[in-house]
Amino acid sequence: TSHGLRSQVGLNLTGSLSPEVSRLDFLQKLVLNDNSIEGTLPPEISNMIALKTLNLNDNQFRGSVPSSIGNLNELTQLDISKNQFTGSIPSSIENLTELKQLDLSKNQFTGSIPPSIENLTELTHLDISYNQFTGILPSSIGNLTELTQLDISDNQFTGILPSSIGKLTELTYFDISFNGLTGSLSSSIGNLNKLTHLDITANLFNGSLPSLIGNLNKLTHLDITSNQFTGTLPSSIWHLSKLTHLGMYINQFTGSLSSSIGNLSELILLDIANNQLTGSLPSSIGNLRDLVWLDISVNDFTGTDLVNILHNLNGSLVSFYFKDNDLTTNLTYEICNSFQFENTDVCVS
Repeated sequence: TSHGLRSQVGLNLTGSLSPEVSRLDFLQKLVLNDNSIEGTLPPEISNMIALKTLNLNDNQFRGSVPSSIGNLNELTQLDISKNQFTGSIPSSIENLTELKQLDLSKNQFTGSIPPSIENLTELTHLDISYNQFTGILPSSIGNLTELTQLDISDNQFTGILPSSIGKLTELTYFDISFNGLTGSLSSSIGNLNKLTHLDITANLFNGSLPSLIGNLNKLTHLDITSNQFTGTLPSSIWHLSKLTHLGMYINQFTGSLSSSIGNLSELILLDIANNQLTGSLPSSIGNLRDLVWLDISVNDFTGTDLVNILHNLNGSLVSFYFKDNDLTTNLTYEICNSFQFENTDVCVS
């Protein structure tokens, strides 16, 4: 067409991207994803000033992103994910103020997020996961108030989660897992009431879980696994009735499980292993009729009628683990086998 290039997607194109491509200064879309193009991104690409979409996903580009990319100020979508880019994000990216989607994931980028990212106020999708970014999360990230998806997982970010994150009230997907974030989880996270997916797995968060997490009543996926949370579980967490995935293992939670856990009737996975939870297992767990995975191992739970609970869950439960508790159970080897678990530490003769 006069304004676009026929998408060359998945044709196993090889070789490098010639600087001559910059002569196509009328192009609005350059889509070359799912090929085997290698080499560096030519600085001359900055001459393609009409570009609105640049998609180089899943190739073998390497080297740093040229700072001249900041000249492409008509860009609304920039996807260079799944390549071998290195170096830091060029500061000139702050000029791309029309960007709605920015995907730098699955590369080898280093350095920190420039505070000037706050200029990209049109962004709805920001994915920088699976890189080697370091430093703190700038509080200016809270100015990206149009964001619906934010993924910074699998990097090396440190410091606290800025409270300005609570300004991102359009977020539906938020993943900060596998970093080195510390401190308490800001209660401002309770402002993000459109979230359906929240994953903070494998950080160093400590203190108690803020009760305002109960405001996130659209959540289907909540994972706070492998942190250093302490204290009792806030009662508000049992109001999250749309949850299908609740992962809380490897923390230091204490206290007992509320019978209100039975409100989470859509749960498919419940993993609360490796905490310091006490008391008996509430019989209301038997209300979780869609449960496929249940792990309560390595806690201090005491005498519970497991057979009754398991009978109520029979038909859905595939994986059940309960080792290293103080349970006195009437679960015999024969009864256990009748449940036909695929994965369990229970059925031991």
